[in-house]
Amino acid sequence: MTTTAPAGAISHWAVGRACSIRRAFLPATALDFNLSLPTGSDAVTSDGVDPSGIIIFEWALDERFVIRSNIGLTSMSLGKDDSRRAFQVAPTFVLAASITERAGVFIEYYAAFTDEGIDDEHAMDGGFTWLVSDDLQLDISAGAGLNHAAPDFFVSVGAAWRFFLPCGEGPAKRGRKRGRC
Repeated sequence: MTTTAPAGAISHWAVGRACSIRRAFLPATALDFNLSLPTGSDAVTSDGVDPSGIIIFEWALDERFVIRSNIGLTSMSLGKDDSRRAFQVAPTFVLAASITERAGVFIEYYAAFTDEGIDDEHAMDGGFTWLVSDDLQLDISAGAGLNHAAPDFFVSVGAAWRFFLPCGEGPAKRGRKRGRC
């Protein structure tokens, strides 16, 4: 859930697991599962653990440009003093371009449609990505809300780390490179 927060408010940390489910055909497809942990500033915390899932689609237009789209589903705690949960559907649409082998730029539209009488939000942002290594990507972006319910302006920084978990024993391990499941 996107919430208008005072300047300097820090949002929750999220941990998750993404997995590719389709690469051979267009679009490339992946799933991403996350838990938002109650680590944010008092102004933005729900004080609850909030699960979410995203299905991600990507179409390569050429060697430089890609279109990404996803649909996210979230079950959110409504606050410290409210035990109810709200459910949210959040679609996005992204156009991304490679500047170099390690640097990229993107522009994104996204929305959040939530029940429990919470107003829908629409926003756009743009930013830069930097692939520090094959397993670490940093990003910075800034954006603005497109309606009254979305934040007027925001800045975001992020990091994504790819972990390789050891494969289990048995038939599922056969034919796979060591350390990559």
